[in-house]
Amino acid sequence: MQQLPLDPNQPITPGAESGAGWVNAMEREEYLTTPDLPERYFRLMEQRMFETYQQFLAEFQGQASLAGLRSVVASMALLPGRK
Repeated sequence: MQQLPLDPNQPITPGAESGAGWVNAMEREEYLTTPDLPERYFRLMEQRMFETYQQFLAEFQGQASLAGLRSVVASMALLPGRK
């Protein structure tokens, strides 16, 4: 069994501080227009996944806000008087 050197000071999953991912817009464009087709398709897929996930999060946050507002309105409806 191979022993991998693990540094307890390094996180197991990469984070923003690890330097992974795109640094700026020029680097992103360079990766997306690379002549290496398999790498290019992988980068395009990665970008599309990121964009659709961001759209999902925005919609989810909007739905959560509406659900919270509806619960406040429903609970206040039981109180007498104007609200």
